[in-house]
Amino acid sequence: MSKEYVPLIQTGQLNPGEKKIVFVKGKELGVFNVRGEFFVVQNICPHMGAPLCKGTICDKIQAEKPGLYIVEQSPILRCPWHSWEFDLRTGKSLVDDKLKARVYEVILKDGYIYCRI
Repeated sequence: MSKEYVPLIQTGQLNPGEKKIVFVKGKELGVFNVRGEFFVVQNICPHMGAPLCKGTICDKIQAEKPGLYIVEQSPILRCPWHSWEFDLRTGKSLVDDKLKARVYEVILKDGYIYCRI
C-alpha cells in the first residue's frame, strides 16, 4: 500500500509554540509548531498508551557532569503520564532505545501542513 500526503491544517492556524490534535484517516495526530518548524506525531505513547500529544515540548538537556548542562534546541515531547521523552524528529525514546513514537514526514504546500500517511 503506497503512502500519500494528506492535508492537516493551514500553517496560519498554528503559531510557534502551539499544537493541535487532528483526526485523519482513522488516526489521532498531534501537529506541533516548534520555533516555526512543524512536526506530526501519532497521539499514542508507545510506553503505556497515553495521549502523548497532550504532553509538553522541551529542549534536550544533557549533563556531562554535575552542574554542567548542555541545552540543545532539539524538540522533545514529554509524555503527560510518566514523563517519558521522545525526539520529535525521529520518534526515538530518550528513556528506552527499543521504543519509538510514530512520527510522520511533513511537507508545507500552498499554505497547508501535509503529512505522509
